[in-house]
Amino acid sequence: MTVPLGPGGVIVTGTPGTPGTPGTPGTPVPVQPGDVVELLVDDIGTLSNPVVRS
Repeated sequence: MTVPLGPGGVIVTGTPGTPGTPGTPGTPVPVQPGDVVELLVDDIGTLSNPVVRS
């Protein structure tokens, strides 16, 4: 599925209902303070967000 994004568009991915067990291939692992989450968009660039404790 392709969804065009316009100016001001927002991408929301949510959180998996049950984060997985570390080390299990294909299983999500919760992020921890100090981790960096990066999103790469071809021909645009990389968005990097550090994880901090709130």
